[in-house]
Amino acid sequence: MIKRWTFLIIIFVFTLVACGTNIEQDEVQGNELITSETEAGDYLLRLISEKEVYEQAEEVVLKAKLKYIGEEEEKTIYHAMSPFWFDIVETTRGIEIPYVMNQPLLETTLERDVWFKETYKKSGSYSEEDENREFIEAFLEGESFPPGEYEIELRTDFFTEDENGEEKNHNYSATLMIQVKK
Repeated sequence: MIKRWTFLIIIFVFTLVACGTNIEQDEVQGNELITSETEAGDYLLRLISEKEVYEQAEEVVLKAKLKYIGEEEEKTIYHAMSPFWFDIVETTRGIEIPYVMNQPLLETTLERDVWFKETYKKSGSYSEEDENREFIEAFLEGESFPPGEYEIELRTDFFTEDENGEEKNHNYSATLMIQVKK
């Protein structure tokens, strides 16, 4: 009888441990991640910053994740160079950092319950007459951000087609705040 209970307890513990090993890679590295998440229909959108507060010369790491959570095994989405757009505003100065991207029509197949991931890469433009030109130039240099407080909004912009070929637009967003200290 004791052997039977011991065996059942071992199986139960093994099952619990096996179920609990689905840890995201970012969490395994021991970082305290700052996240913002939106669930909309068949999709889950997540914006991640490795930190809430960065030092001035420190690389700012932002990640975008999209997961299809619908009933089909996979779903094809159609988008520009990326399904993600990063809208960044330095809030103490009120400066919007323009985000630019090539806009070919690409397709990506999302497998159900598997994250599609991208890491933010700086992008932007300005004109010589732009009153915020110096700040935007400083922002676009290197891997760090200039000191300040930043509102980061991750937006999706993609569409899907149903079995009749009709398009459905998917525009979701997730927002978080970070700070870069002097």
